[in-house]
Amino acid sequence: MIGSPALQAAIDLVQVPTRMRHVRSQPLPEGLSILLRLAAGDEDALQKAAMQCGRSSCWLRGAAEFFIEQILFSPGADSYRVLGADPRATTAELRRNMILLLKWLHPDSGVDQARSVFASRVIRAWEDLKTPGRRAAYDRSCGS
Repeated sequence: MIGSPALQAAIDLVQVPTRMRHVRSQPLPEGLSILLRLAAGDEDALQKAAMQCGRSSCWLRGAAEFFIEQILFSPGADSYRVLGADPRATTAELRRNMILLLKWLHPDSGVDQARSVFASRVIRAWEDLKTPGRRAAYDRSCGS
């Protein structure tokens, strides 16, 4: 068993993509920050995950990217989900996730240009949640 539920979920989703609908309907798995770090190209995280999983760092990065694209950026995802968090997340955690996502999506990172369209969703989600006042208004508008 892999130590991170999020990493295990990403691997499982790549291996059985027919579970997409089920995974989208579930809360985000614990430890999602590892997937954000992998997608953003964090070499230390990639090496550790590769050693732990027995997969290449390239394969694991692809699995992380697939999970993020399909689960975090799924149609109808709320701002918390887009940022890879839940409503209990601190502003610092939301900011860290936003930075990692934008690092991954930055045009200079070599990411598929088609994915760069997700950057506006990340920025919009951050705008919704970046201050206590905006976050409270967002939560009220969503009925949270």
